[in-house]
Amino acid sequence: MLDVDDSAAFAAQARDDGVSTLALVVAAMTDVTLELAGTPLRAVFPVHSRYDATWHDSVGWFITNSVLESTVPEPRAVAEAVKEAVRMGSWPLEDVLRPWGGMPEAPGMFAISWLDLRRLPVRVDATGLDAQYVGATIRTDGVMLWFVLDESGLHLRCRYPDTAEARRHVGAWLDTLIARLRSRAQESVGGRLRLGDRTYRVQRAARADVPALVALLSGDETGGAREIARYEEAYDAVARDSSHYLAVVRAEDDRIVGTMQLTIVPGLARGGVTRMQIEGGPGGGIRTFPGCRHGDARVGARARPSARGVARSGHHGPGLRAGPYVLRAARLRRHSRRARAGALICRIGSTVLRRASHRPDHAAPV
Repeated sequence: MLDVDDSAAFAAQARDDGVSTLALVVAAMTDVTLELAGTPLRAVFPVHSRYDATWHDSVGWFITNSVLESTVPEPRAVAEAVKEAVRMGSWPLEDVLRPWGGMPEAPGMFAISWLDLRRLPVRVDATGLDAQYVGATIRTDGVMLWFVLDESGLHLRCRYPDTAEARRHVGAWLDTLIARLRSRAQESVGGRLRLGDRTYRVQRAARADVPALVALLSGDETGGAREIARYEEAYDAVARDSSHYLAVVRAEDDRIVGTMQLTIVPGLARGGVTRMQIEGGPGGGIRTFPGCRHGDARVGARARPSARGVARSGHHGPGLRAGPYVLRAARLRRHSRRARAGALICRIGSTVLRRASHRPDHAAPV
């Protein structure tokens, strides 16, 4: 549903809103339900039921079914609804319902399950192992959603009755939800750069961006277009290798005004530290940003890790610490624009690094 980039951007938006990723997803579900059905979101919601240290060495999950009710698609209001559902889960439902005849057997149950595999006490390389989630084929008159968040992104599985009515209504609800989540990720603050009164956005390059990148790198739209097939082959090779991140910088009118390629390079040198190579264009790491407000400034950026795993620049000049890296700008065409152009390339690198090395959302309540 969301790949690793969109998932990181979505999580960044959740942090900016002051809520968990789960709460922001539930907010989207609330919004879609109100739009399509005209009713609040009400669902059975499995939550953890044992938090004491006694249970920390247990294998598996201890869960109970709570009830999640969300009436307003505002993130903070939804976060409170999720917390209330978690609190309700601390009470055995069977004991609560015993005076009224015990557990009901009502048809048409709508249930939502949320699982963040990144928060497990052990790491399972589900992507490398090509792990598959197996579910039984059963007759059902309810709808069950399973959200799974792992290192490759956010995934969604759904089980619902195989009827024309269910396919029409549940299918429309799912399609609208997925479109809403992807739109929220694309509009996230995660890849947004503000320079003065202008806003730029950093994203992973798509194949459709190749002609614009060729024109940007070569400075000649017609010359690059004649060999576009060769560049598309090169893009395919980069896109297949997860150690590369080919970024584009878009202006407010969606025009591509910058690019950089980040490559993770493992090695045995310097104590086996992993390095990151940053390349912005022709000329050994020199990148041109035509179309930006600050003009045609050339910026060279390089990150070299030290023995402690913290990158140190080979240049002298203003730098910006971005996670475990220090990026420094140098070799500017116009010295008077050093600070502004340096800030641009450093902030681009900082944003890409934040998105490439995002961590699990520890604020999630379940």
